[in-house]
Amino acid sequence: MPAFDLQPVFTSGQVDAVRSLFRAHAESLQYYGPSFVHFDAEMDALPAPYDQVGNRLYLAVMDGQGMGCVGVQRLNADTCQMKRLYVMPESRELNIGKALIEQAIGFAKDSGYRHMRLTTAPDLERAIGLYQRYGFVFIEPNADEKAYGKLAMQLDL
Repeated sequence: MPAFDLQPVFTSGQVDAVRSLFRAHAESLQYYGPSFVHFDAEMDALPAPYDQVGNRLYLAVMDGQGMGCVGVQRLNADTCQMKRLYVMPESRELNIGKALIEQAIGFAKDSGYRHMRLTTAPDLERAIGLYQRYGFVFIEPNADEKAYGKLAMQLDL
C-alpha cells in the first residue's frame, strides 16, 4: 500500500493544496448548503480560521500531492467541529480518511474538547458508516442544517 504523510497545514503550498481539495469536495457534493454559503470567502481567508488556537487543518500528502484533508474548528470551550473531510477518489482505498479522522479526534482530545460534531449529507452513506465506526451518533441538527437536509453527528470524547 502506498505511503502517505499527515501534515498540519502551515505553509502557503500546503494551504494551496487544501484549497484545491476543498474545491474538489464542494464539486463532489454537487450542491451548496449552509456550510458552503460563504465558500469563496472561506477559500480566500485560508488558513484562517484553522490557524487560531483550538483549530487545526491537516493535509494527507502522497508523492508530493495533496490527497485528503480535514479541519477541526472550535465551536465553544467544550465542543469542536470536524469539517471538510475529503479524500480524492483515487485514494479512498488507502485508509487516508481513517487516518485523518483519527488525527482530528486526537487533536480534539489533546485540545481539551469534550465533544466533536460534524454535519454530513444523507446520501454519503459510506462516510456516515465510517463516522459511526468511530463512535459518532446522530444528534438533532440545528435549524440551518435541517433546512438544507443535513445530518448532524457527535462524538463524546
